[in-house]
Amino acid sequence: KDLTRILSPESLLAEDKRQALLNSMCELTALESERYDNLCKTLITTLVAYAQQLPEASNSHYSQPGGVVDYALNRTEAALELLRGFLVLKDGQTLSEEQKLWQYALYTAAILQGIGKLFADYQIYQFDSNAQKLALWNPLLEPLNARGVFYDLAYTKEPQQDFRRRLNLLMAKAMMPAAGFAWIASNSKVLEVWLALLHEDTRSAGTLGAILDRANALAIARYFNEWMIRTHGRGGRHIPGSP
Repeated sequence: KDLTRILSPESLLAEDKRQALLNSMCELTALESERYDNLCKTLITTLVAYAQQLPEASNSHYSQPGGVVDYALNRTEAALELLRGFLVLKDGQTLSEEQKLWQYALYTAAILQGIGKLFADYQIYQFDSNAQKLALWNPLLEPLNARGVFYDLAYTKEPQQDFRRRLNLLMAKAMMPAAGFAWIASNSKVLEVWLALLHEDTRSAGTLGAILDRANALAIARYFNEWMIRTHGRGGRHIPGSP
């Protein structure tokens, strides 16, 4: 009873709030439906295969089960909404291929920012159907749902931020759809900014860095606003910047 069951990404994403975020994210992108499925939906499924119901933190924002996924989805949806304000288009005009690429770089960096915490901040053991311990999960080698039926979670005593930032890059490369990474790598400037975003060096990432910083703040504000509503009802204080 102290273990958490490993679930399919489809079942974990079926929650109404997550579906609403996923639909909004799809609508905010300029990619055609087939390309969105191949480059974006595939990445979301991979994220959930790795993150399962892991919390983002032990006692801070998104500390509930599934917090890693919820934070990533809220951050990405907010980032895409903010980016829309920077893309000035005439009536009937659509994004160019280069603009779509920059949007995709922001989308994927927002999904994967901080993903190195799965290795640096947690110790997770996988268990079989009889609750027998199998192995310590290594997220650099496989997703959490690759083996076992259950898992348990412990936090490392002294997580190292610099180590996590380096791991962000390794894990992002492993989790990215091959075609998506190839698209980003086809433009050296986009690749440079994407790597800066993943390394959490938002100053070096220019406009996209500022957008992602703001998106993080909005995602955290959403969390605390919903927490206030759950705790104090609709009369709870509304946090500025949240919906």
